[in-house]
Amino acid sequence: MRYAIILLLPLLALLAACNGDGEAPSAPTPAPTQSPKGGTGIGLVPGSELTEVLESLPLYEGAEVRHPGATTESAVMSAYVVKGAQEPVLQFYRKALPAAGWEAEEPASLSQDSRQHFAVNNSMISFLKDDLRAAILVWPNEKNPSDTLLDVIVEWGK
Repeated sequence: MRYAIILLLPLLALLAACNGDGEAPSAPTPAPTQSPKGGTGIGLVPGSELTEVLESLPLYEGAEVRHPGATTESAVMSAYVVKGAQEPVLQFYRKALPAAGWEAEEPASLSQDSRQHFAVNNSMISFLKDDLRAAILVWPNEKNPSDTLLDVIVEWGK
């Protein structure tokens, strides 16, 4: 009898851990860590101020999402691919962002935090508005040289 109880204990523990349909429950998905000004992780943090600013920026016509976004403590980024050359993309943002209240920053800049997290070895222009910076980065697509890769970054601080 003692051996039967010892053998039943692990089985009872397994059944207790099941969610009623005979399968073990899946581990809960952790919520993204969010600071007062943003979050950290892959994807954009819905409702964060930086995400809202990024989503409000004009987007170059025909830009297709190549990465839905990334978030650090102080910045958000979305990545796109655009048909055609880099210069028309830069010219679009040189006109569109000032029309939306952003001031061109000379020389173009990006925080050290963003430089650590996002590729910045390419052509870049940046703009300031209030306590925010918007950076536009473009470079040739190695897989298809007739396309341009576009990163749009919004970060805190000037």
